[in-house]
Amino acid sequence: MSRQPSSYAIIPAAGRSERMGRSKLLLSWRGTGDTNSTLLDHVLEAWTASGVQRTIIVIRTDADAAVKQICKSHGIDIVMADDPSDMKASCMLGLKYLAQHYSPSAWDRFFVCPADIPGITSDLIDHLISEAERHDAMREPDPGDRVIVPTYQGRRGHPVLFPWSMASQIELLRADQGINCLVDRAAAVNVEFPVSPEKMADIDTPKEYAAAARLFAKNSPAMPSHSINPDLLDCAERTFE
Repeated sequence: MSRQPSSYAIIPAAGRSERMGRSKLLLSWRGTGDTNSTLLDHVLEAWTASGVQRTIIVIRTDADAAVKQICKSHGIDIVMADDPSDMKASCMLGLKYLAQHYSPSAWDRFFVCPADIPGITSDLIDHLISEAERHDAMREPDPGDRVIVPTYQGRRGHPVLFPWSMASQIELLRADQGINCLVDRAAAVNVEFPVSPEKMADIDTPKEYAAAARLFAKNSPAMPSHSINPDLLDCAERTFE
């Protein structure tokens, strides 16, 4: 290995938020002290504060102008997608962009993580990178077949860290197979975090948004920087009940 491996992040965010009824990326969520922050701001702050070299987000060409502006304000790479059929298709677009613009080596890695998980933190991301580096030093499992997977109370979750050598395998998956199939096939290294699975769930519906708002408003010591403005609790329920 001629250099230290780099880690990148692919953030598929080209869904239509149909179950939410509005752009979930623009939902109010308090980030690092900004009470006017959005869920997208909050998640991108975690990625840009982490040890990943570049964060690449895939959004719809017809995405809300505010979504595009938020992405630009965080200095990340933006890939526009016309109408990706699913998250796998968005990831493939992001990986194609990554290959064309940054030419990753076989030793490099990439995260895959949706943009609607408020529990993501830079500490969590960096710990997963550290675990990959630790296993690199031990040379086991084989780096080309090793996937680093966080677990929460024994349940696998996001973000998953893949070796770059697996990027080409995604396009070989059948239409009915998701990226999780690669995790099932690989030599997965599970890394347990003392966080409830509920805090690491994605947000798809109004009820899930309101529930997440309540959960993070408790300001758990496990993730103190991810408390939401309590005023948003009633707002979420009033807006979506």
